[in-house]
Amino acid sequence: AYGLTADAEIWPVAWAGVAALIFRAFLMVDLENTRAACLVGRFTLLEGTQYALSVFFGVVFIWWLGLRSAAPLWGVALANLLMVVAGIRFMMKRAGRFAPRKETLSAMARYGVPLSLTMALELVIAVSDRFFIGWFMDESAVGVYAVGYALADRPLGILFTWVGMAVMPLAFAAMEREGPEAASDVIRGTAESLILIALPAAVGLAVVAKPLVAVLAGEAFRETAAQLIPWIALSGLMHGVMVHFAAMPFALVKRNGLVFWTTAAAAVLNVVLNVVLIPRYGLMGAVAATVASYILGAGLCVGIGARLIPLTIPWGSLFKGIAASACMAAGVIMADLPASALGLGAGIGLGMVIFAVCAYALNLSNGRDKVHSALSRLRA
Repeated sequence: AYGLTADAEIWPVAWAGVAALIFRAFLMVDLENTRAACLVGRFTLLEGTQYALSVFFGVVFIWWLGLRSAAPLWGVALANLLMVVAGIRFMMKRAGRFAPRKETLSAMARYGVPLSLTMALELVIAVSDRFFIGWFMDESAVGVYAVGYALADRPLGILFTWVGMAVMPLAFAAMEREGPEAASDVIRGTAESLILIALPAAVGLAVVAKPLVAVLAGEAFRETAAQLIPWIALSGLMHGVMVHFAAMPFALVKRNGLVFWTTAAAAVLNVVLNVVLIPRYGLMGAVAATVASYILGAGLCVGIGARLIPLTIPWGSLFKGIAASACMAAGVIMADLPASALGLGAGIGLGMVIFAVCAYALNLSNGRDKVHSALSRLRA
């Protein structure tokens, strides 16, 4: 209800939020079934279409129907509903194969309840700072902070979801067929993929922050959002490392209760740091609290998870990835591109080219070897 000027406006927003959550819950069932079936293309299509339709319907509801504050949430609700309807046939086929016994349901509860509680704690880390900002600062600051998060955190979340979708089924299969060592190899491959994809994406978001907010944010939000985006990108990167790399061993050995406690420690730290830092440093204090919380969570997961399944951090690839990302950042910064749509497009293109050249030269994550192997197969 932040930003609302009258109590009467709260209820339309609340009802819209309830509708969005209900339809999102049904869509999540479809998405998780899609994830379990390893249908990466279908998952991407559903999520991507839902995001695009949410924005489209939100704009339509604001401009033509005058729904005001509730419009974005009604847009999300309608987009989720359409995706649920589009997936009914797939879900009916999956439901026909589901005939659980009491023992199966009990095992699912033991595995799933800690995960659900962990997700609730992740929500505390992700959104509690908005409430503290509204409490210690004002409602307009919440809006500025939310804009920065929407621009920086969500793109990284999508990338991590793609990697996680591709890797988790492989890790479970390796664990069941060949044991912990094989699963450890898959987890190491996950780290290589994150270094190759997520690391440069986070650095890229940081260096194109000004043209990004100039194109996608209102003038009142731009200056502060541009300052926040690099730090939000770092927090998104650490969150992804925590969930899609460091926490993988817990899921593979069915010890989700342990990841709950690591996330609980991160959530407690987040609340404490928000209370301490926001009154002193404002929005930068809030984002610093989030970064510190995810670093703690990732560190605890690595320390504990390595005792369950061997975790090998590819230090060589990590240093190469940092070097390639640094070269990319330096090149984009020196180009001094304008804060416009043209500057944004040029910055993204230039950054991709520089990173690709550096990654090829350094053979990052064995990318050069894979390119040569693919070319050899084509020639053959």
